[in-house]
Amino acid sequence: MSFPYLLTRLGELKIEHLQLDELTTDALRRRGAMSITLLVAELGKERYPTKEGLAAIAALEGLATVCGPRDVDWLTYWAGNDHQFHHRFLTCPELEEFTPENPVCGIGKSNFGNAGAMLQRAGYATLGCLAKGLREGLPEVPGMGAKKWSELFETIVKLIRDLREGRVSAEILSARFPLAGQVPISEVEFQPTFDIGERARALHLGVLHLGSKTSTLEAHGIRTIGQAADAFQSLLSLSGIGRATVNMMETRIHLLAGAQVENGDVDWGRYCYGAGIPLLPEAGDPADGNSFVAGLSDVIAEIGQKLDDDVLKLIIDRRLSRLPHLRATLEEVGTTDGVNLTRERVRQIESRFLKWMVAALLDDDYSNFDVHFRPSFASFWRAAADRFSGADEISNSALLDGLAEVWQVDAALLTDHLPFIITIMTGDVPSGRSLGDGVRLGKEFLNLPVTTATLPLRRLQIGKAVRTLEGHGIATLGQFVDAIRTGSISRASGSHFRAAIDHLTCLEGGLDDVTGLDWDNYLAKTGTTVLPDERNGTPQTFLQMLNPALTQLLEIGNPVGRSPIIFARRTSHPVEVRITTEGLARELNTHGPTVKRAETELLQFLNEVLIGGNLAIAGVHVREDFLSMWKEAADCFGEADGDVARFKANLASRWLVDREELDRALPTLVAVLTGYPYKRLGRYTKLQGPIAQVVVPLPSVPSDVGDVTVRIMLRGFRRQH
Repeated sequence: MSFPYLLTRLGELKIEHLQLDELTTDALRRRGAMSITLLVAELGKERYPTKEGLAAIAALEGLATVCGPRDVDWLTYWAGNDHQFHHRFLTCPELEEFTPENPVCGIGKSNFGNAGAMLQRAGYATLGCLAKGLREGLPEVPGMGAKKWSELFETIVKLIRDLREGRVSAEILSARFPLAGQVPISEVEFQPTFDIGERARALHLGVLHLGSKTSTLEAHGIRTIGQAADAFQSLLSLSGIGRATVNMMETRIHLLAGAQVENGDVDWGRYCYGAGIPLLPEAGDPADGNSFVAGLSDVIAEIGQKLDDDVLKLIIDRRLSRLPHLRATLEEVGTTDGVNLTRERVRQIESRFLKWMVAALLDDDYSNFDVHFRPSFASFWRAAADRFSGADEISNSALLDGLAEVWQVDAALLTDHLPFIITIMTGDVPSGRSLGDGVRLGKEFLNLPVTTATLPLRRLQIGKAVRTLEGHGIATLGQFVDAIRTGSISRASGSHFRAAIDHLTCLEGGLDDVTGLDWDNYLAKTGTTVLPDERNGTPQTFLQMLNPALTQLLEIGNPVGRSPIIFARRTSHPVEVRITTEGLARELNTHGPTVKRAETELLQFLNEVLIGGNLAIAGVHVREDFLSMWKEAADCFGEADGDVARFKANLASRWLVDREELDRALPTLVAVLTGYPYKRLGRYTKLQGPIAQVVVPLPSVPSDVGDVTVRIMLRGFRRQH
């Protein structure tokens, strides 16, 4: 067994650095394997592998894979063990330069939490002492249990990673966490020198995160980092500016200078680490508009996690990060256990937070914001502000289309995040009503291809709502979706509109760019009966199934209660064998005029469905080949100018059917085409279009609902610098 690099570089380390569990480590130590060199020698003596021997071999092999001639990648080794630290031992190249003689920075609560305060009391007051203690093994520390040790190692691993990746350095650590007794440079009586370039000098003072002191300095005419650096010597003479503010400014301007890269930009990861400010998004720079939008929900959650204000945490968790229908009210937030605030007070806190967030995103003004945004993330918001800079208000659809254009993102992706986006752009948390129904549309409705956009609403099972929509000039699916997106119609417009909007869920998952609508999927979702039961491949088949299919259509659509009986007993028969209205009325225990009126209504219904193609009111789906036969019959009837004899002759010639065969279907054909029962050969007037409809106007909207047409007020979403 040979591990050349491992033994050369790590042979003298104690076996606790392998982070094997305590039982395994104890077993190996009882065998005299105190160091890695002794462990390798002991394992070489084993004739039969033991449990602890196998565990040790696996650990050594894992460590050997990350051990090269120059460095050891301990981070990878620890990651392979899921960062399980069973012993108070740790070392790595990044910490080797830190010793008691090179202490680097202080250890305390500010950088290592409660564990740091306990380590300080135990004598590990500097990073150099802590690094040496970890290499040799730390003893028990009073007050530190398993949880605090776990948190300590988690913090140390993050520090090592940041040191390796250049986000932090010994200089930054020293500036941020000075050793006990060190005097800040600002207390010495001379003007400090800040090595900052023009780009850094032009930054807004808010990047220093000075809280309310930013506005105090702005009132004195100091608005940029350059102006602060130039006036540094006189800052203490300004009213409202004290020693603590000057010290913080000096430290953070130095951090800013140290975080500059070759082209003059600032490495914000390095700066924020040194200043102890969370940098968001934690995942890094968004690669494009799609990744920016997709990550919005993660960013708002991260903001909530980083803030110390419990009320803001509640507002973010229960309001800003949720869709309108899942959002808590202001009252609910205010009455949460431990909060006890009025609705108005919660609204004020929420409004103030949104104002601060917009200032940070658009103007680098982080004076009141406890996190920092990556410039790439903020750039998308600034592009949106520039895009809508001339608009005080905008429609829902115009906002969606504009954002899709400026962010180069699929509009469908925006819909899930639109409530939060509108919240930032308006400074208000929108309700479901104020957003309109456009935000609830499925993604596939936002970019409808022509084949789908031109789909007549008459083909969908939306009932009498189709008449209301057509009465307002909305006849196709594309027009319907556009009206919803612009806010022209919504659920608040009336029951017919509400039913039609709700019905759109039946189309989701079934829209296709080529064929339009997947009818099998749609009909299965809606549970719609298809008539006739079988396809009619020929005119002869059509004539044979004509009366049974229409009887079934009337049974389901049922325009009036006795429609199927009246059609089967009277309308579908020739005059010679047809029962009279009075005779049928006696059978049905009603009156002759009632039967006559019902027959007129059922024929108008059949004409609107079969000739007008209005399947919405039918309650069934009629096959296309069946409807096409009716279209041919209607065309033929028009060519005959209502002359039934000519109609019969022309149709028999076109369909190549026997005239006697056509005679059996003629009463039904003529009755549906004209709206009157067929009596004898002669001239008839074709029924003109569908039945007259009453247009239902949009109802007046209650004052608490607002204008049906959704307008988004873009107040405050302007760049100031």
